[in-house]
Amino acid sequence: MSLTCGFINDLRSKPAGRLIGPHFPDPNNFVPPRVQIISLDEDPSISALGRELSPPPSIHLFGTHGPQWLTISDGNHSIQALVDLCDELKHLVGKGPIKANTVVDIICYVLVQDPRSPSLPFVVNIGFLDILQSDFPDLIGHPQNIFKATENTRRVALNATLSMHPLLHLRSGTVDEIQTGVKGNIYLAQKEINLKIQFIHRKIQPDVWHMILTDGVKTVKGVAYKDLDLDRAVARMIKFKPNIAKLATDSEGEFKVGDIISVPEYIAMEEGNKKVMLLHHVVVLHRS
Repeated sequence: MSLTCGFINDLRSKPAGRLIGPHFPDPNNFVPPRVQIISLDEDPSISALGRELSPPPSIHLFGTHGPQWLTISDGNHSIQALVDLCDELKHLVGKGPIKANTVVDIICYVLVQDPRSPSLPFVVNIGFLDILQSDFPDLIGHPQNIFKATENTRRVALNATLSMHPLLHLRSGTVDEIQTGVKGNIYLAQKEINLKIQFIHRKIQPDVWHMILTDGVKTVKGVAYKDLDLDRAVARMIKFKPNIAKLATDSEGEFKVGDIISVPEYIAMEEGNKKVMLLHHVVVLHRS
């Protein structure tokens, strides 16, 4: 999985002042660009006010209303953006889920003239965004400011690997969805269920993996049997054939801490008041 490689470079060919989103200009081909917020920036108007103070403040000043300035990245390039801090959004920024390294999908946006100076390039005015991973641990890629990178040329080289990161497979909220399940039910993934193996306990039984799985925020227990003996009725109901034994003996070896797995289907079990995933079919997305 990756950020949307080339998104920021492609902005240079898009018209300013036009709403771009799921309804305009081409609803059939719009895919929300995935970017990383690499910094929360000081409002330029507040910066100007700070310079007039004597002595000037020794810390960055941030407003609680109006535009919140951000720097966003697609892994290759970065650009400044702003989002309006209306009452519904201001609690999300800073100490909330929007912070440095947060990964988001931009649902709609408008390119606007940089209000600091008519001679400066445009910025991205974000209308709506979807927070995918609030506490992402790393800066993805090596982003360069798009206007500095293209200062002397119109063509830029894009490196798709700079936009990639294995943890982008994860989706916060996945464990919450799993915890709403009912014991004994078979669940077919409606959205991707991608989880990272955080811990494995093999001392109980050698051919059973007792795992702690995480969606990047919360954890859930999972159990995988090398030789799973399913009830005949259950075996007829599942869509995906058990593949744990095959995975445990393939050329890559058995499950390891740090692996990222995709679970297309699982059986809900319980331990106390918490759900446990009985895993019968798993796809390994990334080996640690």
